Amino acid sequence: MSDKNLTEDEVLSSFITKMVDDKGEAGLTPEERGALETRLKHELDRYVEVSLIAALPDEKLLVLEKWLDLGMTDEEKDFFFEEAGINESHVIETALMNFRANYLGEAA
Repeated sequence: MSDKNLTEDEVLSSFITKMVDDKGEAGLTPEERGALETRLKHELDRYVEVSLIAALPDEKLLVLEKWLDLGMTDEEKDFFFEEAGINESHVIETALMNFRANYLGEAA
C-alpha cells in the first residue's frame, strides 16, 4: 500500500474514472472521455452539496442561508458542515453510492 495521501479531488476523480470504466464507455475518444469525466465531476460535486444541505436540521439550514447571503467562503462552508451536527462522512458516502447507482442504472 502506498504512503501517498490523496487529495479529495484526486479521490473523486478516481471514483469518477472507475464509474465510467464500470459503465463500459470504451467507445469514447480521450477528449470525449475527459469531457464526460469533467461533467460528471461537476454533477457529483453538486449532488454531494445538495445531499449535505438536505441533511441539515431546519435551524442550521436557516443559519447557512444567512451566511451564504453574506458571501460565505469555501473554508467557512467546510467548517460549517463539520460543526453542523450531521454525520458528514455518512452523508457523503451515501451520496457517492447513490450517484454511482444512478449513473450505472442500478437500484440504489
